Amino acid sequence: MSRPPFAPEEAIDQLRRDGFDVEVAEGVLLVHDVPAVISPGTVGRVVLAETLQHAGDRLQPPADHTLILCGDHPCDDKGGPLTRIVAGRDNSVVKPGLSATLRLSSKPPGGLYGDLHDKVTHYVELIERWAQAIEPGVSARTFRRSSSDAHPSPFRFADSATPRAGIADLGHRLSGQRLAVIGAGGTGSYLVDLLIKTSVAEIHVYDGDVLLSHNAFRAPGAVSIETLRARPSKAQHWATQAAVMRRGVVAHDQYVTADDATELAAFDCVFLAVDDGPARSELVAALEASGATFIDVGMGVDRAGTAGQLLAAIRVSVSTPQARAHIPSGASADEYGSNIQVVELNALNAALAVIAWKRMNGFYLDAVLGTTSIYTTDDNTIGEDAT
Repeated sequence: MSRPPFAPEEAIDQLRRDGFDVEVAEGVLLVHDVPAVISPGTVGRVVLAETLQHAGDRLQPPADHTLILCGDHPCDDKGGPLTRIVAGRDNSVVKPGLSATLRLSSKPPGGLYGDLHDKVTHYVELIERWAQAIEPGVSARTFRRSSSDAHPSPFRFADSATPRAGIADLGHRLSGQRLAVIGAGGTGSYLVDLLIKTSVAEIHVYDGDVLLSHNAFRAPGAVSIETLRARPSKAQHWATQAAVMRRGVVAHDQYVTADDATELAAFDCVFLAVDDGPARSELVAALEASGATFIDVGMGVDRAGTAGQLLAAIRVSVSTPQARAHIPSGASADEYGSNIQVVELNALNAALAVIAWKRMNGFYLDAVLGTTSIYTTDDNTIGEDAT
C-alpha cells in the first residue's frame, strides 16, 4: 500500500533524515554527493538540483518530472552514458559557483511525482545503482550538511524567479550592495519598485515631500484614497509598501543637499531623481567631489507637431570616479521645467537607469561603456554617448 505524499517542507526534512546532503539555497533544492559512474570503472559525485516553486512562503509540490544534474554525464557500470534519462543539455547557473550540465527526464506512471522525496530518491537510485555495482556500499546518504549562501536573503519569501531563470550567479553580483534613491516622485518611486526585487542589502529612500493625488497617477500600483487623505511622506510610503516583500528599505523624510554628499558617497550607488535647479547642480558637483558613484535621470516633455502631440526625451547618465558623465543643468536644460510627466515615461526612465546600474555590475553585457543614453519618442530610438 502506497504512503500518502509528504507535505513539501516535510519531504525535504525527510530527505535530511534519510542522510542526504540537502541544501536549500535561494529558491533551489540541492542534493550533494550523489555517486555516479563518470567513466569506465570510475565513480565520481554529482549534484542534483530542483528549482523550488513557492506560493508566498509555502513550498509547492514538484511542478514537473524533470531534474537538473550538475557534473559529469552519468554512465552505467560499463561506462555507457545513461542517455535514456537525459532530456538534453542545460547551461543554467543554479547558484554561484555551481552550473547545470544536463536536464534529466524520467516520468513516473502518473506523469508527476507525488512529492519531492519520491522525486529525489527515484533519480538518485537511477544514477547511484550503477556506481554501487563498481563500489558496493557507496551511497548518497552521507549524513553531511553543506553550508548555505554567504549573503543572507533580504526577502521575506524565497526568490524563485532568479534560479528558475538559471541566472543565480548574475543576481549574486548585486547582493550586499547599499543603494540610495534621492527623490521618490514619479521616476523615483519606480526606481524603488524595481530595486526592491534585487538582492541588494539596503535601499535608502530620501524625499522630504508628501504623497498627493498627482503622484498616484505616475507611480507603481494603486494608491488608495484613504492613503492620500493621510498625506504620508513619499519616502515612508514606498518603504512601507516594500516592507511586505523585503527588509532593508529605509525611509529618510528629508530633502537632500550638497551638504549630504559625504554621507551619500558611502553608498555603492546613488540614484538621482530630483527636479532640476541650483540645488541639484550643487548636489551633482558635491557628489563628484566626494568620489560618489551615481546615476542621474531626467526627462524633457513638450508639445510638438501640428496636432500638439508630445515629444519626449529620457536621459540616463552614469557617473563614476573613473568616468564622469556630463549632466545638464540650469534653465537651458530644464528637464522638469515644463512639468509634463507621463507614467510610462517615468517607468521607462527608471527601468533604463536600473539596466544601466546592472550593466555597470556585470549583470548585463555592456559593449559600449558609455556614460549617457537618451531615448526619444519621436523616432523611438536610444542614442548612447560613448565618450
